[in-house]
Parts: sequence; structure tokens; C-alpha cells
Amino acid sequence: MESAQDVRTPSRRRRERQDQDWERAASTCRLLQARLSRVAEAERLLRPQDGRLPGAGGRNVLNVSYLVAREREHGFVTCAREPSRPGVRIEVHGPWAPYSFADPEPAP
Repeated sequence: MESAQDVRTPSRRRRERQDQDWERAASTCRLLQARLSRVAEAERLLRPQDGRLPGAGGRNVLNVSYLVAREREHGFVTCAREPSRPGVRIEVHGPWAPYSFADPEPAP
């Protein structure tokens, strides 16, 4: 006989699936970040965008800026777009000005 704590209600099963989905996403992010950081000169981890991504369905779970030498750009993009896991969409934008890597001016 199951105790009341062992009963897997629909809401509990949904929560468990969400937790598993989140762990898979986090694992994919760690693997991708490790691959990309080997190609980049530097990286800056940024706060993920809030809420659902417009027009895409899904959620932003990793937001990183990478400083990549021009001669390594193609390899970086290829690495970023390598097949990963079902349900994962990777977007690469840029090149952008390297604002994330500029040191702020010292205070007077």
C-alpha cells in the first residue's frame, strides 16, 4: 500500500517532468558552453532574457557573449550549430561591437 506521500498526482508528475526538462537544458548548456569557450578568446555570462522568447516558443536558458577572432568565426558558428539535442534551439547573432569585453573607465 502506498502512503499519501508516495502518490504521484498529475501536478507532481508535471513538476517532475519540468525538473527533468530543466536538467537536460542545463546539461546541454554546460556542454555547449564548454565547446564554445575553447574556440573563443573570452566569454561573458549574461543574465538570460526574462519570459518566453518572442515568436519562437521556448525559454532562454543561456545567454553568453563570446569574443571570437575573425579567423575563428566560421569554426565558432559551426561549433555552435552542431546538432545538440531535440528541443534545443541555438541562435548565433553577430558580429557585434565587443562592449561586453570593454573594461569600464576607472572612477575619477
